[in-house]
Amino acid sequence: MATARIKFLNRKKILQEHIKIRLERQGKARRFTASLALEAYEFPPDAKVVIEAKTLLQTMRFEIGNAKPSMTVPSKDVSRLESERVTFNVLVLDPSTARKYGAAETVRPVANDDEQSGARALLPVDLADDLDGRIWEVRYTDTDDAGHSDAPVLVFSRKAARDSAAVFAKQPEVRALVMPAAFQEILDRIVFAEDHEYDENGDGWQDKWLQFATSLVGDSVPSGDGASREDVISGFGRPPAAWLSKRHCMTSTCRGVRYEGPTVL
Repeated sequence: MATARIKFLNRKKILQEHIKIRLERQGKARRFTASLALEAYEFPPDAKVVIEAKTLLQTMRFEIGNAKPSMTVPSKDVSRLESERVTFNVLVLDPSTARKYGAAETVRPVANDDEQSGARALLPVDLADDLDGRIWEVRYTDTDDAGHSDAPVLVFSRKAARDSAAVFAKQPEVRALVMPAAFQEILDRIVFAEDHEYDENGDGWQDKWLQFATSLVGDSVPSGDGASREDVISGFGRPPAAWLSKRHCMTSTCRGVRYEGPTVL
């Protein structure tokens, strides 16, 4: 006999604007603090709040206490998470059944250098132990604002980056040599492999990348329209990396240009 599945349709989505998580780094040590504004959701007073700190392969779970309209979470150590890319889930649970009253998933923390601008990384960085002899590669494993789970991540060899992808990515040699090639690959994927239909107001990673590129160069977005790569290049005169390089924008971007929305690193 088939097992019936019950869906709890009254689960509330906690808006990320009501959550602020700060991740502080000091060497290899990492700790987070959080503030939660839950008044608008009217959760039962005995509901339990749990925060999960997650990487691709690891999860640390912290029980915060009973739900309150406003909550401040003291410093929690997440140093044993090996990846540099840490996201958070905020869960409000029934204390008896663990059913979710509300949730916010894949919340990205605010880093010290991002707080003033409110910017998010357009191309986050991470480490890997084995890249088959390569120093870097682009992996499509991140989650974007639209809920897609195939957004790009720039992954460095742990050995080459000496255990710090963020520091390694800021080196002038890396910005000059790696970033243009990574941009080429990502824009190639969007324009040619996926033939993405551009939405200038979209929240998906493809649209964010194209918004970023067009904000720099002022060009319209080239479209594959099902044609071959050679035909498209001929049609708009240059491949994506050259398109982005116009007016020295590639160099400027590698120095940390920000626009209204995500940043490159």
